[in-house]
Amino acid sequence: MKNPFVFFDLGNVLVKFDHQIAVDQLAELADRPAEAVRHAVFDNDLQNRYEAGQIDSQAFCQAINHSLETGLEDDDILEAISAIFTLNRAILPVLEQLRAQGLPLGLLSNTCPAHWQWILRQGWPVPGDWFEPQILSYEVQAMKPEANIYAVCEKLTGRLPAELFFIDDRLENVEGARRRGWEAHCYESTQDLLSHLQQWLTG
Repeated sequence: MKNPFVFFDLGNVLVKFDHQIAVDQLAELADRPAEAVRHAVFDNDLQNRYEAGQIDSQAFCQAINHSLETGLEDDDILEAISAIFTLNRAILPVLEQLRAQGLPLGLLSNTCPAHWQWILRQGWPVPGDWFEPQILSYEVQAMKPEANIYAVCEKLTGRLPAELFFIDDRLENVEGARRRGWEAHCYESTQDLLSHLQQWLTG
């Protein structure tokens, strides 16, 4: 591979998360049934619009308060829906190995401002300065598996599609990258990921 570049997804690759935790935390905060919270946030397009940059944090919180008939503070809502992540320590040796090989790494994530800022505040090794560029859906107003967000990656890295490798935990996002001509891997274990990566790099 002449000029390889590796993009990592954030959720359930670099960090682990569970939306049910957000539902339970917001339900407790709002004193509302979990089913009502899930409907307000996830069973409609509210979270997707937030991640796509179509609404900001204030509008997101206003919509939740309206749906749940509550008057919660924005910061409390954002903390409840964001304190759901843990670092995936199993991925750190992979990143160290790739960096030792001199491979440039980027981040490509469907995420929202609240989640991104919460993760940055944890002081974890990732994302830190490990990844450049960092392509976030809410900033570019495009989401995987839409073609536009992959095109942004190609433009910012100056790479041809065949020079790009992408790791994501969702098959539809992997397939979106493959449709662009990228090599892509659906993450399940670090061992499988390393095997696929090294095969691509030496193939």
